Amino acid sequence: MKVSLNYLKKYIDFDLPQISQLINIIGSQLGAIEEQPVNLAEVYKDVIIVKIIKSQKIENSDHLNSCLIDDGRKIVDIERDDNGYISVVCGAPNVKEGILAAWLPPGSVVPATFYKEKLVLETRPIRGSVSHGMLASPKELALYDDHGGILVINDDVKPGDNFCQAYDLDDVIIDIENKMFTHRPDCFGLLGIAREVSGILDHPFKSPSWYIKEELTNQNNFDEDIKINNEIPSLVPRFSVVVIDHIKIEPSPIKIQTYLSRLGIRPINNIVDLTNLIMIETGQPLHAYDYHKLQKIMADDQTITIRPPKPNERAQLINGKELTPNQEAITIAAGNQIIGLGGVMGGTNSEIDNQTTAIVLESASFDMFKIRRTSMELGIFSDAVTRFTKGQSPLQTVRVLSYALSKILDSVPGSKQATKIIDDNHLAEVIRKRDSLNPEITVNLDFINQRLGTQLTTQEVIKILTNVECQIENKDNNLTVKAPFWRTDLEIREDIVEEVGRLYGYENITSHSLTREVKPTIKNANLELKSNIRQLLSSVGANELLTHSFVSRKLIENTNQSADQAYQIANSLSPELNYYRLSLTPSLLSKVQINAKAGFKEFAIFEIGTYHLIDRFNDSAVSDTNITEFQSVALVYTTAKPVKSATYFKAKQFLSYLIDKLNILDVKFVPLKDVSEIDDHLSQVVKPFDINRSALIIANDKQWGIVGEYQKNVSTKLKLISSTAGFEVDTRLFQLGQSDKVYKRLSRYPAVKQDITLQVNNSVNYADINQLLISALNEIVPDHSSYSLAPLSIYSPDNNPEKLNYTFHLEISSYLRTLKEQEVNELLDKVSEHANNKFQAIRV
Repeated sequence: MKVSLNYLKKYIDFDLPQISQLINIIGSQLGAIEEQPVNLAEVYKDVIIVKIIKSQKIENSDHLNSCLIDDGRKIVDIERDDNGYISVVCGAPNVKEGILAAWLPPGSVVPATFYKEKLVLETRPIRGSVSHGMLASPKELALYDDHGGILVINDDVKPGDNFCQAYDLDDVIIDIENKMFTHRPDCFGLLGIAREVSGILDHPFKSPSWYIKEELTNQNNFDEDIKINNEIPSLVPRFSVVVIDHIKIEPSPIKIQTYLSRLGIRPINNIVDLTNLIMIETGQPLHAYDYHKLQKIMADDQTITIRPPKPNERAQLINGKELTPNQEAITIAAGNQIIGLGGVMGGTNSEIDNQTTAIVLESASFDMFKIRRTSMELGIFSDAVTRFTKGQSPLQTVRVLSYALSKILDSVPGSKQATKIIDDNHLAEVIRKRDSLNPEITVNLDFINQRLGTQLTTQEVIKILTNVECQIENKDNNLTVKAPFWRTDLEIREDIVEEVGRLYGYENITSHSLTREVKPTIKNANLELKSNIRQLLSSVGANELLTHSFVSRKLIENTNQSADQAYQIANSLSPELNYYRLSLTPSLLSKVQINAKAGFKEFAIFEIGTYHLIDRFNDSAVSDTNITEFQSVALVYTTAKPVKSATYFKAKQFLSYLIDKLNILDVKFVPLKDVSEIDDHLSQVVKPFDINRSALIIANDKQWGIVGEYQKNVSTKLKLISSTAGFEVDTRLFQLGQSDKVYKRLSRYPAVKQDITLQVNNSVNYADINQLLISALNEIVPDHSSYSLAPLSIYSPDNNPEKLNYTFHLEISSYLRTLKEQEVNELLDKVSEHANNKFQAIRV
């Protein structure tokens, strides 16, 4: 965004600081400066306005002329004729006596080469004549690319006047990075930049009256009329036009041309140049159509239509390209022809030219995302596109159109307004009434100061904001801020905080060390627990799965669960995922066959997740509003290899490892068949498990889960390997773990190892025998000894099926000496006696 310092001064009524200081202020509080400022006074300081007194063809040349020029005796120490005129050779076709031109004297630098390889002029002979410097073309003056003749000056100036001063070229151009203004469309106009600079320098800014007041000239005595048909008001919320008659197309005044060229826009003609200069001034692009060309296209309809493009429709644009608009484009049409791509570029069929005598002047607001996509796809990047893609405020379209209308009527002699301003306005009534795109924002003074680390007073904050024309109401330090109509970015309290901080100057905010105590983040106990479970199960070879929380009705029924207890999803992802699962086990079981078919003969898979049950704690029928969620960890172990014992024990081994490592005490495994009532939260969890080959997990007199093998019909339907077992346990069980583990030192003496087999009736459970042995050993084993007891086998003797043999492996050692086998045998005899007394067990 190129900014003219002279143009800023038109709106600023105070003296600006030195250019170096101003650049630092703009760079820190408004936008980064991309390049070093351009001081145009240095570029044009030597250019003199002269009058051509005489022009004579040079012999033996087809285009050169020997001219005598009057410089008002501005230059000293230069050769002159008897009348005080200076000789210059010129080859321009438009050089003639009596015109005013721009002269570059000897020793001056051609402006077009000032920032390149400088071309310094000198006095030299040419075809028998002497040329002191040169008469400059617009291209050589770096105004625009016209090298066909010298610049002819028709303004009220005289020979000897300095070209720089006559045309406000004692100017500084500052280039601010466009990216800094992405959210500030108002800053793509010099008016917006002037307002920001004024606010940053703590001076109140007042926008010109034509910009503040929205006025429509809507008399009914116009000769012409035109209609607007907006088919896409959501993309074009406002489209305003006016017809201006008795137009004469000619070059713009040189001063306008110099302002356009210094700000990076090529001058074209008086109408286009004026619309471009107003765009640079306000940030609002304008477009002019040839009215009579439109009349021929529209025939009797007299309607401009805003619509999407039709299939295979073609458009011829003023850049010379003929193309098919993309589907994102917004087309402006008349009759059956596209006359322009809204917000991007006009068409050649409505382009103004030297024969134009009437124009349709347009000021509109377009959807910035559509403009961006169209621009990117078609490869069209214009100054209008740059501004439209930032989202110009639709509240300024008529204001700018009215201003442009008045400027054209003032600058084009004889021009006449031919229609009223036609405003196709689809903005919400509430927006029109408050004249601001966003609602008022209420923010407390403390809210601002706490976030900025400042101690600003209410009056200081009000002054900062009113300097840039925000309207403020104060009630007990609660400020109600109404953003002006051009500010599209002020929406929430934090935007006001940012605005105050930026305009106040972040460099003015005193830095303070943090005074709050820094504490480590409190760890989430549940996340930590799940992480520990993952690590422990992974360390013993289990693989974690992540499955959907949603399952099919078929899977629910194949695992003997009740679909009536599951929530059905109204808008499920697929027919296979239309119920909340009732436990994790079915999800894991459904993956067993897939992995087995992939060649895995033995594996364990687990998942930590949630399941849901319809609220069974209500006495009422199924509720659509109550939902109960449980979290559990489930594991399935399967093997196709030969096994010596029930797969139940392998699954229990995984679970026992978890229980031991997480230091869960007093966990009991109670056969499922011996439990008369299952807790509600496990009612569906236990359904897939075989009642005769499974056990409930009980601790603190609560049921936490189940471990065991699966029912035969479940194995059949899901095509499980015969040796498959698993568990599913509420994760809350593992929260019962003791944080302090007791250290048990190792003995220096070797342990004595012995096995013991007890034969009991088959009605006696392993858990009961195991618990009895542990209790007996705790009572009998001396304090100076330690032991471990592990199960080896459970089998029924061939000759006596009503009996069961339980075999345990005992390792015992003393901290005082090496124990003798006889001592251990005596100890086991006492244990056997305890077993015999309670279960009539016989040691075999």
